This record gives sequence, C-alpha cells and structure tokens, in this order.
Amino acid sequence: MKLLKILAPFGAGAMMLWGAAHAAFLGETVRIDYLFPDTSSLFESSGDVVVGAGIEHMFFDVQDQLTVDIDDNTITITSLVNGPISGAAFNGIRITDSLSSIDDFVGFYVISSTFNDVALSFDADNLFINLVSALSATAGQSMTLGVNFAGAPEVPLPAAAWLFMAGIGGLAAARKRQAKA
Repeated sequence: MKLLKILAPFGAGAMMLWGAAHAAFLGETVRIDYLFPDTSSLFESSGDVVVGAGIEHMFFDVQDQLTVDIDDNTITITSLVNGPISGAAFNGIRITDSLSSIDDFVGFYVISSTFNDVALSFDADNLFINLVSALSATAGQSMTLGVNFAGAPEVPLPAAAWLFMAGIGGLAAARKRQAKA
C-alpha cells in the first residue's frame, strides 16, 4: 500500500502530461495555393498563414468563390457561388507545410462532401485537392477532408494512460502480496 501511495502522484502526473494527442495543424504555418491548369501553375496563393480559428483563406477575393478552413486534422472547403469548374489536368487546391514543421502527411480522405467527385493526393509536405472531376460548384456546397500524420499515436493516449495506471496498480498488489508472505 505504501508503494501505491508513492507511485500514485507519478501516475496522476503522467496522465496530465499525456493529455490529448498533438493537434497537428493548429498553430502551424501552411501555404494554400490554387493551381490551374496543372500542379506546376500557380493561379493564386494565400502566402504563409498560421492555422487557427476561422477561415484561413478565401480564394478569388473579387468574387469570393471558395473558402478554406483548417482545424487540427480536418480541412473544410466551401463554395460560395454557382459556376462551372473548368476542365484541365489540375484545377484545385494545394496545402503545403511551408516551414516543414508539421509531421509528414501519411493519409488524406473524404469525411463528407456535397461536391461531385474530387481527386485527392498527397506527399509528405503537400495535400492536393483536384476539383476538375466535380464539373460545377453550387453555392453552399462543401467538403470536409481528414488528414493523417506520421508519428500520430496508434493507441489513444488516454487509453495508454489507463494501461499505465493498471500496471502501477498491479505492482502495488504484487508488493502487498509479497509483504504478506
């Protein structure tokens, strides 16, 4: 029991330190580019922006056509106008880890979308959202995309903390049994 009293503060402290998994985008610097007619042709750029609350960039300021809002591990793109999406090899958005401070991108997927078909691709530092297959956009259409990062824990940290505490409890029980013998 004495061992448990000694180790309990360490276990509680470890749980507080573990906390939640790292929010990969929040507070980080990204660049949001609109590329057309291919991935090497910059049409418009946000420049470097720090990800925080609210919309990170609005494309085509004169017409306010698309907004990009980035949270900790999701990206939401919303169309504000009706109109066709021109056919080309690439007509869409690239999001870049401009300071190489974010863990590598290892997955990119659609959570929800009211757009027709979109094509997603990525490499370690870039996310590509090709809207060319969508053919047209309607005001209010949106898509929410999820991003997976390298180094993200496989097991949720609170579950790992409980496992740690169970181990400490086991040590205390073993110590108690040993003291009785």
